[in-house]
Amino acid sequence: LLGAAAGLGLVRFALRRLRPAAMSAVAPAYHASAWRRTVLPLVIIGSAEALMNRTGVMLLGWLATTKQAGIYALAFNIAFAAMLPRTAVNTLLAPAISHLFVCKDDSALRAIVARAASWTLIGAGCIALPVLLFAEPILGIFGREFVVGAPALRILMVGQLIAATAGSQLHLMNMTGHERGAAALLVGSAATNAVLAAVLVGPFGPTGAALAATTALILWNAGMALSIWRHLQLLPGLLAVWPDKAQRAAPHGSEAAE
Repeated sequence: LLGAAAGLGLVRFALRRLRPAAMSAVAPAYHASAWRRTVLPLVIIGSAEALMNRTGVMLLGWLATTKQAGIYALAFNIAFAAMLPRTAVNTLLAPAISHLFVCKDDSALRAIVARAASWTLIGAGCIALPVLLFAEPILGIFGREFVVGAPALRILMVGQLIAATAGSQLHLMNMTGHERGAAALLVGSAATNAVLAAVLVGPFGPTGAALAATTALILWNAGMALSIWRHLQLLPGLLAVWPDKAQRAAPHGSEAAE
C-alpha cells in the first residue's frame, strides 16, 4: 500500500513537471463508442491474466499442501521477473504499433516488432541465465525448504524465455483492433492451464504446476502468432521482418531467372 501510494505521488509529480504546457489549452475528445466496444475484452484479458498467474498456487493449495503452494508462489514470482523487460518495452511499443498500423506502414511495423522482441529477449536472457544456473542458491535465500522448487523455477523461466522470443503479441493484437480475439485466446489458455494443473499437481507438485503454466503459455503465444499472421501477415517476434526480406530478395531472384 505504501509503495503504491509513493508510486502515485511520483507519477503525479512527474506529470506536473513534464507535461507540455500547450496541452492545458487543448479540449479533451472522448470516443465513448470505441471504449464501449473494447472495454469488455480488455477487462476479460486483465482478469484472465490474473487467473492464469495464480491458478497453480490455488490448485496446489486445494489439491496438495499450502507448503507446496508457497514454494511454487516464490518460484513463479522469481520467474515473473523475466517479464519486466517486456513490460518496459511495451510502454513505448504500444502507441508506436497503433500509429504505424493506422498509417498502413507495414514495413516499419515489422521492423519495430522485431526490434522490440530482440530487446525483450536480451533483457529476459540477462535475468534468466543467472536464475537457470543458480536456482538452488537463489531459492535457498528464503529457506532450505524452498530449494525443492528449483525444477519448477527452471521450467517457468524457460517458458518466459520462449514468450520473450515471440515478442509483445498481446499488445500487437490489442493495438490493431483484435482485442476480442486476444481475449478469447487468453481465456482458452487460462482454461488449459487449469485443466493441466489439476492433473499434474497431484503427482508432481510445484513441478507439475510449472509444466502446466509453461505449456499454456507456449500454446497461448502459438495461438496469438497464428492469429497475427492471419490478420496482419506478421510473423512473431524476431521473425517479423522475414516477409520484407523475402520481398526484397524476390526481384533479384526473378532477374536472375530472366
